[in-house]
Amino acid sequence: MRETLDSCSQAAENLKVEVLLVTPSMTELDSQQLEITLKEHFSQEGRILQNEKPGIAGALNLGLGSAQYEFIARIDDDDTMHEIRLFEQMSFLERNPNVIAVGSFTKVVNAEGKFLYNQHFPTSYEKIKSEMIFGNVMSHPSVMYRKSAVMQFGGYKETYMPAEDYELWARLSRNGDLANIPMYLTNYRLHPNQSTQTNIRKIQEITKSIIYQQFEFESGTILGVLPPSQVLSFVENNLSLRVLPKIENMLNPKNAREVVSLANIAFARSLCTNVYKNKYHILKHLVISFIMSPKFAAITLINRLTYYSDKIFMRLKESAR
Repeated sequence: MRETLDSCSQAAENLKVEVLLVTPSMTELDSQQLEITLKEHFSQEGRILQNEKPGIAGALNLGLGSAQYEFIARIDDDDTMHEIRLFEQMSFLERNPNVIAVGSFTKVVNAEGKFLYNQHFPTSYEKIKSEMIFGNVMSHPSVMYRKSAVMQFGGYKETYMPAEDYELWARLSRNGDLANIPMYLTNYRLHPNQSTQTNIRKIQEITKSIIYQQFEFESGTILGVLPPSQVLSFVENNLSLRVLPKIENMLNPKNAREVVSLANIAFARSLCTNVYKNKYHILKHLVISFIMSPKFAAITLINRLTYYSDKIFMRLKESAR
């Protein structure tokens, strides 16, 4: 916590900011100690909000609704931000009124703070929109967004935890632009338990339902109003439904069967952070994808392999400089 507040204090120098610490319910003693720590870093404009409900989505919505300023910068209590992050993101949003949320590249560190690797994300709205169907392309702790727009479009949905951020970006992308600044403005700390592997079935359901909602089907059913399980049931029980043009992407599914194939490949990709532990699940979803639509699955996999080989080449080229 102190390391995070230290970094926020440096980034906020010469800026008018408000700091909100959203925590689970605490004892009075713990609350007083945290208050002292907060005032050591921010003598003014600092508040502690205790979230009575369990779950990060509720905590995020509490902070969102309580904030007094329009621009909100997100960060978790074990991550740190670069000293220029707030200035760069505020300036970017002021210059680009069409952008609802802006993230950045991140440096990933382990629990002890040792550097592991860099995370790159697509920067333009067009590329973000195109890549969103394969998974989350904005690092949640690195994002700054407009409070009014996020609240207008419904904030975070508890039914999509622990992928509430991915669902929010997908929803916001249908109502405005998103962007990533190609600078390493946040250090993201990786812990052994931060894996989607803790509940494979739930993550699968949520991830696929978010992907399905990014397409429009000829039935006219609005998938965004349905819970994740019903989104899956609707799409996967109506495989002949035609997909209407909605997004610009080099992969254009023609029907629900091809969308299901794409979703299985996207989910298999998300499990590759731990191939050894998830090899059975990865293989299972790739097989399902080819069963659903062999030709489309092959095209999609070739597209992904080309995309990632290019990214790896660029990373090697960057590290060689």
